[in-house]
Amino acid sequence: MKYEYQVRMQQRHLKAIVGALKFRQRLLSGDVYGTIGRAAMDAWAALPDRDKGPYPGRIGDKDSVQSEVLVACRAIEDMVWHGRPPKLAFCASSEGKIAAELLAHGKAKERRTRFAVKLGKGVLRELGWAVELEMRARIGHLDAVVAHLDFGENGVGYVLRQCERMKAVAWQIVGGNYGPWFTYKTRFLYDIYSIIQHEEGAWRYGVVHPLVSKVPLMEISRCV
Repeated sequence: MKYEYQVRMQQRHLKAIVGALKFRQRLLSGDVYGTIGRAAMDAWAALPDRDKGPYPGRIGDKDSVQSEVLVACRAIEDMVWHGRPPKLAFCASSEGKIAAELLAHGKAKERRTRFAVKLGKGVLRELGWAVELEMRARIGHLDAVVAHLDFGENGVGYVLRQCERMKAVAWQIVGGNYGPWFTYKTRFLYDIYSIIQHEEGAWRYGVVHPLVSKVPLMEISRCV
């Protein structure tokens, strides 16, 4: 039973990493609503029904919030891609190739109790960037997310205003960056991000402690 649980958790780590790769590829391919917009709606749904500690009670109904988020996302898409975003298939992208390698590697390790993902040079950093991007999007740190988009100097103020619009209605924060940390998906991404940062030598603590309790952390090592 313990072995089955460990394998199941390892598969969830892989699924989350592949999801982060898809998130970045879809954002760079012009799907702002399917990435940032979805994260905004998830954050709104995760807010408590009434004020609870540092988090405000959820305000508004789903349809009105979704409409505001959709308008803001479409405005960003029009500013960046002028209404004609590129449509790149995930399997043909660099992120898709990394994901395919990861999934194939995961299947080969299914029968082992110790699960270590061995990555080639540079791949670990790519995964770290993708995981961090989705994590920041889910906590409302949209300034860091839209920095990956090329909208020119003239569009900076416009895009940031659309981001503030989303943050106000979905994350319900004005002038700040961080939304709900208590969602399971956000905590899971943070655990993966912590492991990668630790392996890269950028982690400020000697030991990585998971935010998601009772979930064994994935082992990551580099190919020699």
